[in-house]
Formats: sequence, C-alpha cells, structure tokens
Amino acid sequence: MHEVGTALLYIAFLCTVGTALLSFVGARRQSKELLSAAQHLMFACWFIYLAMSAALVYGLVTHDFSNKYIAAYTDRDMPFAYLLAGFWGGEKGALLFWTVVLSTFTIISVGRNRTQTPVFLGWTSGVLHSAIAFFAALMVWESNPFEVFQSFGGPGDGKGMNPLLQNPFMAIHPPSMLTGYMTFTVPFAFGTAALITGKLDSQWIRDTRKWTLVSWMFLTIGLILGGAWAYQELGWGGFWMWDPVENAGLIPWFTATAFLHSVMIQERRNMLRRWNAVLVCLTFLLTIFGTFLTRSQLIDSVHAFADSTLAPWFLWYMLLIFVVSFVLIAWRWKELRAEANLDSMMSREAFFVLNNVLLVGCAFVVIWGTLFSKISEAEGFRALYNQIATGLGQVGIAAEPMTQAVELGEAWFNRVMAPIGLALLLLTGIGPLISWRRATRKNFERNFRRPLGLASVITSVAVSAWSLRAIGRIVESQALSWTEAFGRWADALGSSEIYGVISVLFGIFVTITISLEFHVGARARQRARNEGYWTALMLLTLRNKRRYGGYIVHLGIVFSFLAFAGSAFRIYQPEVALDPGDRTDIGDYSLVYTDSLLQWEPDGAYVRTKAQVVVLDRQYTLPAKVVDAVVAAVGQRVSASIEAQTSPGSAKISLRFEDDRQARQFSDRLFATKLASSVRTLPATDPKVLRLTLGDEMRRVAAVAPRLVMPIFKGVRAHFTQRSSLNAQVETTPGRMDFAIRFAHPTARRNFEDWMKAPALPEVVWGQYASKAKAKSAQVDVVPSAVGLLLLPEVRFYAKHSSPTTEVAIHSTLEHDLYLAMRPQQGQNFITLLAIVFPFVSFLWFGAIVMVFGGSVCMWPTRSRVAQHTTEPVNSTSPAAPPPVIPSGSQQV
Repeated sequence: MHEVGTALLYIAFLCTVGTALLSFVGARRQSKELLSAAQHLMFACWFIYLAMSAALVYGLVTHDFSNKYIAAYTDRDMPFAYLLAGFWGGEKGALLFWTVVLSTFTIISVGRNRTQTPVFLGWTSGVLHSAIAFFAALMVWESNPFEVFQSFGGPGDGKGMNPLLQNPFMAIHPPSMLTGYMTFTVPFAFGTAALITGKLDSQWIRDTRKWTLVSWMFLTIGLILGGAWAYQELGWGGFWMWDPVENAGLIPWFTATAFLHSVMIQERRNMLRRWNAVLVCLTFLLTIFGTFLTRSQLIDSVHAFADSTLAPWFLWYMLLIFVVSFVLIAWRWKELRAEANLDSMMSREAFFVLNNVLLVGCAFVVIWGTLFSKISEAEGFRALYNQIATGLGQVGIAAEPMTQAVELGEAWFNRVMAPIGLALLLLTGIGPLISWRRATRKNFERNFRRPLGLASVITSVAVSAWSLRAIGRIVESQALSWTEAFGRWADALGSSEIYGVISVLFGIFVTITISLEFHVGARARQRARNEGYWTALMLLTLRNKRRYGGYIVHLGIVFSFLAFAGSAFRIYQPEVALDPGDRTDIGDYSLVYTDSLLQWEPDGAYVRTKAQVVVLDRQYTLPAKVVDAVVAAVGQRVSASIEAQTSPGSAKISLRFEDDRQARQFSDRLFATKLASSVRTLPATDPKVLRLTLGDEMRRVAAVAPRLVMPIFKGVRAHFTQRSSLNAQVETTPGRMDFAIRFAHPTARRNFEDWMKAPALPEVVWGQYASKAKAKSAQVDVVPSAVGLLLLPEVRFYAKHSSPTTEVAIHSTLEHDLYLAMRPQQGQNFITLLAIVFPFVSFLWFGAIVMVFGGSVCMWPTRSRVAQHTTEPVNSTSPAAPPPVIPSGSQQV
C-alpha cells in the first residue's frame, strides 16, 4: 500500500501547486477559463488527499509495520481508538491530517462562497492552496508518511505510542489544536485577497466570521483538553504549567480573541481596518509559529517532536508570511484608513481597543517568557541587561546580574499574567454597561455602581466564610487558639490569594452584568410581544445569536477564572511515605492506605499497580452497625470473643482478642487469602512443606517490572517472622519465582493451605496484626469494606516503554477536587502519596463547555442571510440600557 500512498503524495503535491498557480494567474488575468480549471483541480486535490488518508488508515488498522511511521507509533496491543489516533499522533501523520482537513475547508469556504467575485475567490484559493502545498512539500522532501524500511520488511511488532499519550483527552487534543491552527488559514486567505484586490470593506470579515469562530473554538477545546490531560496524566496536581508547547497554542488564541472583538468595530463603525489587517496576518503567522515550536527543538517539552527536521522549513515559511503580509499592508495602508474616529474614551469602542491591546500584550508576554531562555543565551543580550541592571542599581533599584541563560518559569508567568488577566475579566463586565460612541460619566457610574456593590457584598460574605473555615482547620489540626490560628493564616497569605479574591469579585461582577443584559432584554420582549418570560428569553437569544452567544462565552470565561482563583487556595500536602494501614490527613479528609494491587492489562500490554486509599471525613465516626458486622464476621471465623475500638476520622477498627494466639491466627487467615490471589501451589514430597510459585498474572507482571513482585516475597517472610501464629520458615532462592514455607507440623501446613482456599472476608478490605509495640494487647487492625470512598491512584508500567506513567485518582465535587497521585517504591511495601485539595477546578471544565456552547450559538445559521455592505448609523446618545424590544449594541464574539 505504501507504493500507492507515495504515488498519491507526489500527484497531490503537483496538483496542489498547479491549483495555486492557476488560481493566481487566473485571478491576475481575470480569466474565467483558468479560474474554472483551478476550481476543478481543487476538487481533484481534495479527493487525492482523502485517498492518501484512507491508505494510511488502512495501514494502521492492518498493522503494516513495513511502514516506518506505523511501526514507530503503533503496535498490536494498542486499543483500536489509540490505533486510529496514531494517524495524527506523530509528525508525518499530523502533516497529512493538516493537508486533508485544510483541503476540505478550502472547498467549503471557496467553493460555496456566493458573496465574492470569481477574481477575489481566485486569489483566496491561491493563498489556501499555497498553504496546502507547503505542507505537502514537507511530506515529499522530509516527512513522507508512507516511507518504508529498505533493508528488511519491517519488525514483527511496532514500538507503540508513547504511554503518556494513551489517554482519551490526548487522543482528541492534537486534532483539536491542529484544526484550530489550520482553520485560521481561511480568514488569512480572505484578508490577503481583500488586500490584493483592494476590496477593503467589511465583506471579507463577514465571509470569514464563522471560520474565525471555528478556529477559536478548536483552539479553546485543544487547550482545555491539554490541561485536562496534564491534570490527569502527569500527576503533579495542576492543569497548566506554562510549558512552551502549551504556550504555543495559547499565543494565537489571544490574538484570535482580539480579532473576534475588533472586527465588530469595523463592521459597526468602519474603524480599526488597519488593525484588523495586521491581526489576521499576525494570528496566522502565530499559528505557524506554534507549529514551529513543537518541531524546532528550541525548547524542551513532553509535547515536542524531538527528532524533527522541519524547523528550517517553518522558519523560511514564517519569513515568507511576514514579508508578504508586510508588503500588502504597506501597499494598502492609506486605503485602510478608518472612516470614523474614536469619539470618546468613555465609549464601548474605546474599551474594545483596550481589550485588544491587553490581549495582544498577553500574546507577546507569553512569547517573551517562552523564548527568554534562548534569548538569554546570547552574550550580547546578557551584556545589555547587565548594563541596565548596573544603571538601575545606581538609582537604588536592585537587579541581579545575568551570568548565564535564565529560564522564566511558572512563577514569573503567574506574576506577570495575573494582573493582565484580571483587567481583561473586568473589561468583560464593563462592556455591557457602556454605550457606543459616547457615554456620560454619570450614566456610566449609575450603571456601574449597583452590580459592583452587589458583587462586593457577595464576595465579602464568601471570602469571610472561606477564611473562617480555613482558620478553624488550623485551630483543629494544630491545637491553637483562634487568635494564634488567625496569625498563622494571615502570615501565609500572599499575592496569589489576593489575586484569587479579586478574581472572584470581578467574576461575580461580570456574571451580574451579563445576567442583567439577559433579564432586561427578556422583560422588554415579554412586555412588547406578550410572551412568557422563558419563551421571551429563548427567542431573544435566538434572534440575537451573535450578541447573546458572546455573553454565554463570557460566562464560560468567568467560570474558568473561578478555577484559576481556586488554584490560589489549594491545600497541598507534599509526598508522604505510607505503609499499609497508615493514615494521613489533608483538609477535611482522612486518608488510609490499605494495600496495593498488581494487575496485568492485556489490552495495552502494561502492568498497573493500584494503591487502595479509603477516604473519610475527618469528623466521621464508623457506624455501630458496621463495626458490629465486622466483629460478628471475624468472630465466626476464629471463634473468639472480640472487642472493637474506633476513633473519629479513621477508617480502621482495632479488634482486640482474648489472647495473642487468636489475634495471630486471624492474621494468618487474612494473609493466606491475600497470598492466594498472587501464587499457585506446587507439588511437595515433604508433608510439612508448602511449595508456592507466582501465578500466571504475577509472572506477566514480573516480566515487565520484576521489582514490583518483590514485596510478595518480603511480605511472606515478614508475616511468618513477625505476625503468624504458626511456627514456619520461609525458604527462597534468589532469581527464582518459587519458594517454600516449611511448617513445624503437617497440620499447620494443611490449615494454612485450607485458609488459602477459603473465600475472602467480604466485610474487610484490609487487615494486619498490630505488634505489641503499637498495641497494649493482642490486636488486629482492619478496614471495613462498607465505609468511606475508595480511591485507586495507579502507576502503569508498559512492556515496550521504560518510563512508567501516573494515573491519578480524583474525587470531584462542585466545591473542590480531592486529587491523589501515587508513586510506588519498587521492591518495597510502602508508597509515597501526593494529596491535593483543589478548590473550584470543576468550573474550568464546565466553563469550557459553556464557552463552546456559546460559540456554537454565535455560529448557528439563520434562516436567511443578507449581506450588508453599508455601516448602519449609530445613535451617539443611545443609553447603555436596552431599548424596549431587543437590546442593541453589546460586546459580542
């Protein structure tokens, strides 16, 4: 199949270049024949790229490991969903994905456009096919997805996808980001065609509005999915760490958001035409820059393609984009002059401009922080910096000299970006309160005062309640007075907590202003049309989808900021070592580690080691019926009188027996049942000897991670040495999977073997004899199965990959997440556990859904689409509040 794929690739490249040339020449000569031929070739290119994609998918599902790309990114054990994700999982497949999707978008945007002339669409098609040709050229000369092994027919099995990427979120994240990047080619192509033809009205903006929204939505989805993947897969307790490749997707998101807002000024007032021309070119350039970052090897990232050779190609392509954009904008600079000027700084236009400045500023701050480690490698830059630092020192401003390259980490980004983000959040709420063209200060203050006052009251109550709860937790955990606890709490406050409170205040303020816009508009329509309130609200949104869909997007942003604020109030417990039965507390939770489970997962070819962690409220006391049920069940097994003792917040029950032998005998029963799940019995000639070996599943585990099974042997030796009622010795041989237990009497051997065959005690999930150093009498500690929440953080060890992966356990509520990540100590019986209580993190995922829903509302098609080529007049004295039927003018997306 690779011969077919390679042949199609060369044909597709020539066809794409031919389409671009025919489009340019036909548009330049205004030749209908050439433009018609280019349109037919456009469909031919699309069919060829679809055929190439089908060929690669066929190779993936049939495990054609003669193909180098398929052998590098898939294997026979991968689940089918990840097998398909291998299409875009590597660089070569991602390039093919880019060409086929962009070819599809080209047909839709150009082939179905009815508002522009054939000449205009010819220039547009030429630009789009030039972009497709660039990525096709990369496949032809550098990254052919159909390249095969020359010296032999390929391995019997592939290497498989990086285990870190075998996650549902990561399977969707790459195509989302790539689609966001490539979709912005359409607005760029239409904007370039407008500059070339001189059609500089707002029609090209109206033609590409939905394409800009599609790009923005896919970038949003991709960023959120990447954050969700990091949150669940990397095990460090956060969703964003300003990784360079994360930043690569965020940078064009900022400028695309600015473009979405600024085009409304051009459509309504014919202003910012120069700015919009610059923004559309800049955003497209930044999408290519983001792709370049992942392939340039300039930065270290888990996302980056370490072996890519495409960096020089992307550098030249970015240079070409910059030169063409600069020349075209300079050529049309005078004609791009705005037809109207800014009437007042107290107007919605002025705040939109400020919004744009801050968004573009965010983009360049992130670029600077991302590339600073490379910039600071230059000796000339360090020399200039040190001269400035010396000058500042002479006027009393201390600045450390720079002697080597410096990397600006997460703390720097948070310190710089937090105040800018808060300013943008505040502007989101101010927009609906201020009118177009000019607003009086009195009107603005009147509209501003009530929402801000209500937001301040709600924030004060919420922050006070949260602070009292935090201080009370200090009082309880550290046995301090309220005054001392308040001092400890106040000393721990920093800028992040202050930013968090301000974020909550601004978020509530924005929510109130947007809610008022919906409410006032619905009431006005209700009175004018005699409709029910909810009917009026729904129809109001459907008749003004762009405006009210934008408001919904802003509500999603508010929810996301609430999650950002929650990160300032995280309760973070550094990793703590836990033996089975140990307890640790965090926030309002009590955590008890009971045991680890080893499992072989054939669908994926990996070993999972799971930590069983029972979670209870710190004030929770085990119910008497649960304790009585455990005591009765244990009593039936050992025929003994038992007393039970519990403590608040603990999942353990301390069972006290009449004598030590009974306690040890019950411990033997529990251990025998647990051991039976890991071993099988071998024949033995000596009636006192019980020969055992690892079971089939544990042998598979040992083949992948031998040290994981060592605690089985150590546990057997420790039990019969310290906790058993039976007199026995354990005999092991280094390097062997079998061992023997030599009992003092054949009866003891038969009893232990019978206990191994007995069913597990359903009322107990864990139990262990407590040594007399820990207990005043014969005692066995157990954890009942009927209480608390069982969380199972795990670590996976893959047969074909040396690095294990973390799978966190998360208990989510509306208020916070309890986040657990486990690190197994291979060869030992204990684990290290990372525990975090993360407030409001669920609002980030919910906010993303709201943003995508709002964007979908904005894009929802209307029954009739009428192209407007004139700018409607705006009443400069119109109030900020809506008119009687449908509110007019607002911040939109």
